[in-house]
Amino acid sequence: MTRTSSDSTSDGRPTRVAGLLDGLKRTNRDSEWLAQTFPEAPAPLLLETAGRLQRVRYGRGDVIVAEGEPADRFYVITSGEVEVTQRSADRDVYVTTYGPGEHFGEVGLLSALPRNATVRAISSVKMLSLDREAFRQVVEHSEPTAAQMAQELKTRDVPLMYATPRGDAVPLPPWTRLVERVFKHPRAMHYNRLIALVLAVNAAVLWYGLAGGDWWSSEGADLAAIALVAQVNFGLAIILRQPFVINFLEWSATLPPTSWPLRLRWMIAKWYHFGGLHVGARDRGNAVVRGVRGLAHLLPGEGLARRLGHGRRDLVRQRRALRGHRRHGATRSACSRARHL
Repeated sequence: MTRTSSDSTSDGRPTRVAGLLDGLKRTNRDSEWLAQTFPEAPAPLLLETAGRLQRVRYGRGDVIVAEGEPADRFYVITSGEVEVTQRSADRDVYVTTYGPGEHFGEVGLLSALPRNATVRAISSVKMLSLDREAFRQVVEHSEPTAAQMAQELKTRDVPLMYATPRGDAVPLPPWTRLVERVFKHPRAMHYNRLIALVLAVNAAVLWYGLAGGDWWSSEGADLAAIALVAQVNFGLAIILRQPFVINFLEWSATLPPTSWPLRLRWMIAKWYHFGGLHVGARDRGNAVVRGVRGLAHLLPGEGLARRLGHGRRDLVRQRRALRGHRRHGATRSACSRARHL
């Protein structure tokens, strides 16, 4: 009896075959990372070791290994960066930074000592992790790899380097908290903060108009006040784009003397972010003009909608009259040219 395609699908063989292919591709990629880490190790040994690798992920700020803990795994970084620090006296001292293709954790595995440094993720990190037995198997079955690891053991033996606290050791600043990291995000730069400031001011003004300013009522609307809000926004957007304003701000940013605090001068040097005021005022001015018509249909009464409707119809009539005048003038010009022929 011939098995149909539906029978093979229900049997699960294509699914198993796809899973095997994905596993082979993953193993090949992992073998490439191992070959980069252990360039002198034989290929069969790397293929066998690749099957024991584990994929791990860490978020920014996570501690991957801590100083003083037992060493049980070896790590190869595939994406992201980590920071290595070592405790010296009463402070954390920066040692180095590792990125994709680099590895760590071999010192504790080879020396059978606790971790001699703390490794912390400074970005989202993906790594391949190898247990102690698999790592020792690679080192013991490849003499060139053993020599490579012995050389790294000498250069990365951090306690030997910092047995006596160095005079030029620079203490690391405390790890920033979540709120501080949010404000340091590129989307929260001063340019966008100024846009948000203009939005907040306009929202407060419009709330005043809705709540206690009597800008809207059943009899109509105070179009003069609404127009003033839009004009102020457009005026601010136009003024901030004038060359003399830009040149004045740039000149002012060069006035502070070097005796001023560095942080203050650093803040003044960001004068170019004032463009956020221009963008915010421009967008809020357009939003006021367009939002009034939308609110006209939501608020009670027909006065506002009627007055806005009349204004729109008047504008349409003016545009039509202007087009008609142009068309009439073009016709008269054609007739006059025809009479002169």
